[in-house]
Amino acid sequence: MQLYLIILIDKYTIMSDDGSDQEEMPKRELNEVKEEVQQKLLESFQRFDEEGLGYIQTNEVKLVIECMGIQMEDKEIYKIISDIDPSNNGHIYFHDIQPIIVDYQVERIMGTDEAELLQAYVAMGGEADGGGCVDADKLISTIKNEF
Repeated sequence: MQLYLIILIDKYTIMSDDGSDQEEMPKRELNEVKEEVQQKLLESFQRFDEEGLGYIQTNEVKLVIECMGIQMEDKEIYKIISDIDPSNNGHIYFHDIQPIIVDYQVERIMGTDEAELLQAYVAMGGEADGGGCVDADKLISTIKNEF
């Protein structure tokens, strides 16, 4: 028998010893997070759009993403570039990259990053492609000892 588990943890709520919920920090509103990410992207983008033309070169996309503090694999960056610039003209416009990067970062901040969930799954015995199963004893032991 295989055991498939998905554990969802609310990052902002902790349980006290008496079992009552206590807020660790207030949940941030989606729009607030989105505005912060958009502002950070704009500032990062403008650092490389020195002439103010509204675009950067494709080789600067990775630098903009890193400037925002986002860790993204090269293959993800190349996918973004190919989606935004299919004709390969070398220009990445802010209005094209904004929705992709903002959505990616907002999902990550709000706790819906599938990559982190996959890493946890692999750490518990699953396979990197999402296959396999989690070792129940290891999962139970981790929950008991780590949480």
